[in-house]
Amino acid sequence: MKFLVKFIFLLALLAFGNASAITLDFICATENNISNCAVGESKFSVDVVANATLGVDFIFNSNLGFENPTINEIYFESTLLNGIKISDIPTNSDVLLVEGSGVDFTLDKLSPGNLPGHKPIGFETSFGTQSLPGKGNAIGPTERLTVTILTLSLLDFTNALTDNFRIGLHAHSFNDGESESFVTSLSPVPVPAAIWLFGTALIGFIGFSRRTTI
Repeated sequence: MKFLVKFIFLLALLAFGNASAITLDFICATENNISNCAVGESKFSVDVVANATLGVDFIFNSNLGFENPTINEIYFESTLLNGIKISDIPTNSDVLLVEGSGVDFTLDKLSPGNLPGHKPIGFETSFGTQSLPGKGNAIGPTERLTVTILTLSLLDFTNALTDNFRIGLHAHSFNDGESESFVTSLSPVPVPAAIWLFGTALIGFIGFSRRTTI
């Protein structure tokens, strides 16, 4: 099944190029408050697209209207990222940050060093980025941050998506003062309809072929 998902997704890339980003949703990993989890799951997302020059862009959005939660820490987990160089000095780093208005993040020492509440899901951070201390630096309503990983290709990311690449968020400032952690769900948000139709036809054809050869 994983092979089929990857195969159909690769067909989408071939047919449509990089015009459409891969959008990943998040599920709650801590559940300090069920209501907070529901807010984060409905609003947090990351778009993944090949960079125009090199690497892959991860574009984080906080489409929360006027709700309070902010994205303060972002965590990446994958064996593809082993040995990656991290620095706020661009020439010394395999990761670049493009900050939208009102956003100020750093690649220096991440605190906490691993996704809070990670133990039940076994999350092990490869690298991360966090907002600088002080109000107004995190990703708030209508704001965005792009994390570009220069050493990663979109094809490698796609191949690892179902079993070897996760992204975690730590969100602060919910209405009750709690924080919550979120992690990417395994299934990407929809590939163009034409590709799904093709995939469905392909599955039917495979099933028909099996029936006719028995």
